[in-house]
Amino acid sequence: MCDTLTLPESCKVAIEEFIQKNGLKDVALRISPGSEKGDNYVGEMHKIEITSKHNKSVLFNLIAKTTSDKAISETLKVENLYNREADLYNIILPTFKSFQDEHKIPIEERFDFVKCYIANTNVILMEDMSAKGYQIYNRYNSFDSDHLELNGTPVDMKFVDWQVARSSSPITDLSHMVYCSTDAPMRAKYNTRLFNMYYEVIRKQLTYFGCDVEECFPRAVFENHLKEFLPYGLLMGTIVIPIVLSNKGTELQAIDLCEADDNRSNAMSVREPSVRLQYTPLRKITAMRERLWCKFYESSLTTTGESSSVEVNLSTRYAQRE
Repeated sequence: MCDTLTLPESCKVAIEEFIQKNGLKDVALRISPGSEKGDNYVGEMHKIEITSKHNKSVLFNLIAKTTSDKAISETLKVENLYNREADLYNIILPTFKSFQDEHKIPIEERFDFVKCYIANTNVILMEDMSAKGYQIYNRYNSFDSDHLELNGTPVDMKFVDWQVARSSSPITDLSHMVYCSTDAPMRAKYNTRLFNMYYEVIRKQLTYFGCDVEECFPRAVFENHLKEFLPYGLLMGTIVIPIVLSNKGTELQAIDLCEADDNRSNAMSVREPSVRLQYTPLRKITAMRERLWCKFYESSLTTTGESSSVEVNLSTRYAQRE
């Protein structure tokens, strides 16, 4: 086994556990970066190739995702994100796979996900999909019609990050993707087709699971959710895009982790110099974000009579600042 001193201790423990579980002996490890600097903001990616010492053949290609800088991890409550992702890999996704098996969903219609071997608070050890030809999409590029499967030549894609998974309307995921991963020309040309396709997939999946679509999620409800939850993606875009478009190597510098004397503890703001913005100055995005949070909060009070603690805290903070 090669030197693993460059890996966090939790990662070394996970790899050793994996080796023992799979009965591997006389193996060597080759460690390399799992992604480019800046592609991950609350963790580090390590590529691990396990080879046989006897014939040099590759036995496993793994990716280990670990927590990053301790101060940043504590400030951003990264432990909660990793716990959530571990629950998805350990409980939710295997249960969903069994559910698909039980209902005999056609293989080509199934939701497929990356194989995960170990998942806990400190490390996620999963299959390295790059060994099968997958690539991390360039974060500076917008999704095109192939990625959205709108022109008959779909590109296969897999989700590998479940840290913000939650129970919500499917439109929150759709709106997040639309506003954080596509550009204005793409939305103008394809949004209607995309929404229709998205609902058709939902309808088909519910039918496979024996659900009455008109009772569970009729088209009228889908349309109402579009009106209600599409602004969520726009709001998230004002937070995510400035960080995503940061110059490589300056992403963490772009996140100002404030401990505050003005009730802004654990708040994130983006410093203007390190961010690439082609059209709108960052200060305008920041101001729009704050107004959107307030509007979103006011709307949630009007519609539901209550709001989550996160919405309350953020909206209160922004209201005080204005």
